[in-house]
Amino acid sequence: WGTILVSAIILRALMLPLKVIQDRKVAEIKSLGSKLQLERLARGLSQGNFLEECRQLRKRKQGLSSPSLLWILGPGICLQVPLVLTIAYSLRRMSLEQHLGFDMGGILWFKDLTAPGQGLVGAVLPLLVAAVYFGNVHVLFQGHPIRKGLWGDFEKALKTVLKCSTLFIFWFTCSAPQALQVFLVPHSVMTFSQTVLFQNEKFLTQVVGPRKNAAVKAPVASSGHHTTTLSSYEKLLKDAGPRFNSGKISQAIELLKDAIKEEPEKGEAYALLGLVYKTQEDWENSAFYYKQAISKGKTDDFKIAAYAGCGLALLKEGMVMECIETLRPIRSFQAPEHPDSRHCYYASLVILGRALLEAGLKEESQEVVRLYKDLDMEKSKS
Repeated sequence: WGTILVSAIILRALMLPLKVIQDRKVAEIKSLGSKLQLERLARGLSQGNFLEECRQLRKRKQGLSSPSLLWILGPGICLQVPLVLTIAYSLRRMSLEQHLGFDMGGILWFKDLTAPGQGLVGAVLPLLVAAVYFGNVHVLFQGHPIRKGLWGDFEKALKTVLKCSTLFIFWFTCSAPQALQVFLVPHSVMTFSQTVLFQNEKFLTQVVGPRKNAAVKAPVASSGHHTTTLSSYEKLLKDAGPRFNSGKISQAIELLKDAIKEEPEKGEAYALLGLVYKTQEDWENSAFYYKQAISKGKTDDFKIAAYAGCGLALLKEGMVMECIETLRPIRSFQAPEHPDSRHCYYASLVILGRALLEAGLKEESQEVVRLYKDLDMEKSKS
């Protein structure tokens, strides 16, 4: 049992660096995908979808220095699953063939590793495996807001199927030899630990780098080394984030509206409401709150992000002229240094160029697109 236990731990430990590398590569692919989306908008094309991005990345892989798209599947599908299945099959086969030492190589109530567990104590390991599996699925999905449309329905169905599979996992583990159960327990626990670890923003920022669309956290007032109590406004913002991430959209909206009542002259709550409504494809409300965020914003980076969101919402709503009037001031801004702000700045320029093109203002549209391309070339050279 000790050898099996240690083998499971070593396997999971060896997979962790590969998972880190995978996340870095996928982050690069996402970044390039965003760039391709902007280029499509700049050419007056539709934004496209995931499959279109994959096709473009394959065509221009060398020029864009894009990592292989196989990293999206990653070590989980290409390496981990075959390894786990091979080990599980080997342990089951060794148990059925009464491999030397398996009959008395266990400990406590599972001394005979060749047979399934018996009685109530025999259900302890299967129950632990099933419980950890259920927790893993829950943690995996809790950081993803529920989306509308076909993709959102698919995510809901997948989540339901995976959670219902807990019963199958329990039944399968109960019927498996205890040698396999001893392997599955540490493997499941370490898988769960890895999932929790990769949901932690601080860990991801350190090993992978800052992620786009990461949850915005409320600022915490501090003095020296002592953190002061959050204000009511900051607490409302902080509480809204987890609710939005877990799909409790209506609760997040109410909290953000309460935050606006507390501090109507601060822009963060307006911007977050614009973001929430954007994810729900409620373009009218999204544009309204982003406009408020622009007027309340204190920094250029904040305003640029709000401009990008507002422009997209207005364009989606079909308010082309209003989109143009809203985004025209963006041309007077300097390109930000921060990567996320720079991306929003580019997006604002491209959306403005697209709106101008739709409005028949081709010359001004070409000027805006030329500005975007010049800035992009400067960035590439630097």
